[in-house]
Amino acid sequence: MEFHPVANVFPLMTGDEFDALVTDIAENGQLEPIWTHQGQIIDGRNRYRACCQLGLVPEYREWAGIGSLVAFVMSMNLHRRHLTSSQRAVVALDILPMLEDEAEQERRRKISEYRSTGETVQTIAPSEKSRDKAAEYTGTNRQYVSDAKRLRDEAPEILERVRSGELSIPEAKRETFGATQPVEVTIFSHKTVEYYTPPEFIQAARSVMGDIDLDPASCKEAQQNVMAGTFFTKDDDGLEQPWHGRVWLNPPYSKDGGRSNQETWSTHLVEQFRSGNVTEAVLLVKAALGYKWFENLWYEWPVCFVRTRLSFIREDGDSDGQSKQGTAMLYFGEHVGTFIEVFREFGRVILPTDGYRSLR
Repeated sequence: MEFHPVANVFPLMTGDEFDALVTDIAENGQLEPIWTHQGQIIDGRNRYRACCQLGLVPEYREWAGIGSLVAFVMSMNLHRRHLTSSQRAVVALDILPMLEDEAEQERRRKISEYRSTGETVQTIAPSEKSRDKAAEYTGTNRQYVSDAKRLRDEAPEILERVRSGELSIPEAKRETFGATQPVEVTIFSHKTVEYYTPPEFIQAARSVMGDIDLDPASCKEAQQNVMAGTFFTKDDDGLEQPWHGRVWLNPPYSKDGGRSNQETWSTHLVEQFRSGNVTEAVLLVKAALGYKWFENLWYEWPVCFVRTRLSFIREDGDSDGQSKQGTAMLYFGEHVGTFIEVFREFGRVILPTDGYRSLR
C-alpha cells in the first residue's frame, strides 16, 4: 500500500527502533490501527511495515474526511515523537504546501457555494494564513517557520542538520548568516539589553500562582527577585526548551527577523498553556493596543492595564526612569478571582467580553 505524502514528512523507523516495534507487535499484536485515506496510509507506516515483515494481516481504519487531513496526521504523530521546537518548524515547512493546497480547495468550495446562493464571492472572509496553521499544528512558533524557510532557500544543507536535531534554528542562523548585533530595547530611550521587572509585580504574580516554576526569558541576575524553580537565559534559548508548571514571562522587547519578540514569546506561551504543559502563567508585555497580537491576547485573557508607566531596573540595580509605553499584565489559569484581587492594586483589570475561557 502507498504512503500518503503528508505521512512522509516524518522519518521512518530504522535499526533497533524498528526491530523493537516488530518484536512488540509479534508479542502483543497490533494495538493501534493503521489509518488510511483514499487507498493510502496516512498514519501507521511503521506498523504496516512491521505487520508485513511478520506476515500478519494489518488492521486498518479509514479517516472520516472531516476537517483538515494535515491537522489529523499531525495530531496523531507529534505526541509520539520527541521533537524540539526547531525540528517541528522543519515539519511545519514540509506541510506548508499541503496546507496551502487545502486552503485553495476550501476557497474554491466556498466560491462554488456562494455562487449557488447568488451571493458575491467578495463576501468570503480570507482564510487564516497557512504559515500560521502550520505553526499551530506542529506546536512551534511562526518566526521559526519563517526562519526554516529562509534556511531552506539559502542553506538547505544546514536545514537538514536542524531536521536531524543537530542544530537549533538560532544556532543554524548564527552559523549560516553570522552573529547579529543585539537590538536596542525600544521601550526605553537608553540603549540596553537587560532590564528587570520591579519586584512588587513578581511578588504579585507569586501571590496569585503560589510559586513560579519557570522563567523562560531571564538571566542569573534577575533571579534575585524572580526565584523561579527553573530559568532559561538568552544562551539557553527558552523557545527551544520544554516549558512546565507556573510561568512568569517578561519577554524581550526587541525584534527578531522583523517580528516583535513580544508577539513570538506570548504566542508560544499561549500554545504551551493550551497544550497543558503550562498550568498557570502571568505575562508582562507592553500595552500595544492596535497590534493584532496584543488585541488577540486581551480579547481572550484577563488583563491588568497598569496605571503608571513602570520603572524597570537596570543590571546595576538602578533605573532609567519610567518606560515610554504602558504595561499590561495578563493571566492564564483558574485563579481569576485572585488575579483580580491582587492586581487591581496596580491598575484596572478587564475580563474578556464573553467571559474568561478557562478551557484550553
